[in-house]
Amino acid sequence: MRRPILMQILVLLALTACDSEGPASNGGPLVLGEGAGTLCLSAQPGTRVTIGLDIAKNQGDKLVTISDVSLINTQGLSLIEAVLVPVPTTPDEQGNIMLTGNWKSYPPPADRVPAEWNSRKAAKNASIDPSASWGFAFGLEVPAEGSIDGVLVDYADSSGDHFQARTTTRVLVKQKCS
Repeated sequence: MRRPILMQILVLLALTACDSEGPASNGGPLVLGEGAGTLCLSAQPGTRVTIGLDIAKNQGDKLVTISDVSLINTQGLSLIEAVLVPVPTTPDEQGNIMLTGNWKSYPPPADRVPAEWNSRKAAKNASIDPSASWGFAFGLEVPAEGSIDGVLVDYADSSGDHFQARTTTRVLVKQKCS
């Protein structure tokens, strides 16, 4: 059932609505997410998790190409991979557009995520057309409880100008979230 994911999205939206920091793009055209907040995901040590609630939007008029993806201030977690997933165009039964969502596995269960997951591509070396949006998801290895302050994306536009963008959601992975 998709209710846990929908609840996570609603909680994340509520958290981001309370914060005025907004998306961080360091002056470049690529924006990841729409506000700051904290997400806690319950998971056992020795597992993997999926985080997939952000949209990567190229707000510029030039193609951008991602050169690197890294974790910001990571404690106890490591990046498995980051992927771009086409944003679904068909709403679910409740009229919502479902992104990849958060899961206690990586990759997420194929029968529980939108079909667009099957068309994902590695974020590193991927290009995003002007005005295009993609879902941004990543897998984390969880050797112990930990956290990240976000994900940093290095990229360049087709003119060769280099930029960085970051997600603005802090992620906590704990055995039990309170």
